[in-house]
Amino acid sequence: MAPLARPSARQRLRMAAMIEWAKGVVVAALAVATAGWFDTRAEAELLREVGRTAWLGGAAAREALGEALHGFDRYREWAGWAAVLYVLVRVVEGLGLWRGREWARWLGIAGCAAYLPFEAMAVFEHPGPAPLMALLVTTGLVALLWPPRRPENGGP
Repeated sequence: MAPLARPSARQRLRMAAMIEWAKGVVVAALAVATAGWFDTRAEAELLREVGRTAWLGGAAAREALGEALHGFDRYREWAGWAAVLYVLVRVVEGLGLWRGREWARWLGIAGCAAYLPFEAMAVFEHPGPAPLMALLVTTGLVALLWPPRRPENGGP
């Protein structure tokens, strides 16, 4: 049996683009949830699910999200705009990666580098499959994006 071939640079960038878009979809869904657009049953279900995920902080995250949904109305608009900005960055980065742009590769590497310490801490503070999965996905993204493309003409 022949060994699996390593994906081409283009394929790796496109995989990274799809992961970035998926991250944007998750944040957009959470933003919709915290904007108060869900009915009461959907909100209760969201809180229950967040409470079950250790990598999000489990019960503490459920309480924090509950307070965000009901106790911090004056910050809700600010958080919504921050989520919109995050989603836009993920969409633009994904488009850049899909098209093979070097700036998007560096943006992805920088973003992953920013998340890695927090995800590593989560693995130790909340052991379980979810924080480990988040760390593996982020590390995998770095592997997909690294090394940066070298100039084809051999120049700097």
